[in-house]
Amino acid sequence: MTKAAFAQMATPVVGSGRYGPVVSYREQPVPPGLRAFAECTWTSAAPVAPERIDVLPDACMDLVWSGVQLLVAGPDTAPHPFVRAAGVVATGLRFRPEGVYVGRRPPR
Repeated sequence: MTKAAFAQMATPVVGSGRYGPVVSYREQPVPPGLRAFAECTWTSAAPVAPERIDVLPDACMDLVWSGVQLLVAGPDTAPHPFVRAAGVVATGLRFRPEGVYVGRRPPR
């Protein structure tokens, strides 16, 4: 991928700018059959060097595949620091805040 093509697909960072000028993160819609409980799928390009990021709370839960392990993230109530290894592409499925309770009552 050329530098220009990468710059076009990158999303500007909102906030402090401590992550550099761009973040290569893309969301894709889920198939119609999953929309009742899933918000999107997403992919984050591999960093060239290890990086520390703050995962911000969004009331959602994500299943994240790192190419090596499957992680469950969230829902969080505060930023969660996370270190991404160099060369690791992350892909995830983001559930809607109410999505994990479709067909069930949420706990009280």
